Amino acid sequence: MNADVSVGEPAAVIAATYARWEGYRGHIERDVFGTMEPAAIATTVDTFCHAQLRGGVERYEFCATSVCSVHGVRLDDDRRVVVKVHRAGADVEHLHAVHTVQRHLVAAGFPAPRPLVAPTGLAGGVAVAEEMLARDGWEDAHEPCVRRLVARGLARQIELCKELADLPGLKPSTLVRRQLWKQPHDQRFDFAATADGAGRRIA
Repeated sequence: MNADVSVGEPAAVIAATYARWEGYRGHIERDVFGTMEPAAIATTVDTFCHAQLRGGVERYEFCATSVCSVHGVRLDDDRRVVVKVHRAGADVEHLHAVHTVQRHLVAAGFPAPRPLVAPTGLAGGVAVAEEMLARDGWEDAHEPCVRRLVARGLARQIELCKELADLPGLKPSTLVRRQLWKQPHDQRFDFAATADGAGRRIA
């Protein structure tokens, strides 16, 4: 699930995000914040920004919820920041590896968000923060010219990151595929309880 809402007052933007998903029970928010009350969540994010970024939240640019709780904010010193809050059980070594890779890419001039805060405890979860990049217009990746640009960008990213291949926290893709569904990323999913018949092929 992914949603964003127009810029505005923090609690109102968070509330509007939930409202767009009728019946959403706030699993990730309850896990990391202990509540899905918009004002309480906004206050916790603001406190985190004061402590880690030395700036308070002036307004929200967007809020989204999926495998983590994402808060795009503008601080009172005009910095634009994205705070991503993961569950306490998140792979912290992997999050640190992502932080290192992003920092490496930015230093090389690659257009990646600049990491600002390495994995850090926030309420009942683990948060990271990064610079918010400007959101330009949407391009259709089905178009050949766009696909070529995407491919070039991916090739450059891979080339720049070759020296980080053995970085702790980065797992081979084959291993990731084998482990993908061992632990659901959201409490909505209970694979053990719904396993009966899941392996049958549909003709």
